[in-house]
Amino acid sequence: MVDRLQHALTLMHTLFCTQYLQANATAMQRVVTRMQDGALAAFLGIYPYASAGVQAAKFAYHLLYLLDVSAYHSPVMNAIGQRLVRLSGQELVSVCWLHPYSH
Repeated sequence: MVDRLQHALTLMHTLFCTQYLQANATAMQRVVTRMQDGALAAFLGIYPYASAGVQAAKFAYHLLYLLDVSAYHSPVMNAIGQRLVRLSGQELVSVCWLHPYSH
């Protein structure tokens, strides 16, 4: 996914920025384009690590929830203080009549 994102961003940058600068580039436009290139390079350099960190946090939360160590199953739910509660079989049967399509 990262490769596809990097390819798409590079293609967009090549199509829009390079053609415009080749046609009529002023000094200010060159500075802006260099800044855009730097921002793009920084984003593409940071994104894989940030994405891996987010995925690792999600995996850790899911694993800890599965092992009954944590009350939260995701970092977002922990941040907003919302808990996911398991139902026992008896509780599921007792609330089953509330759902209109359960029968």
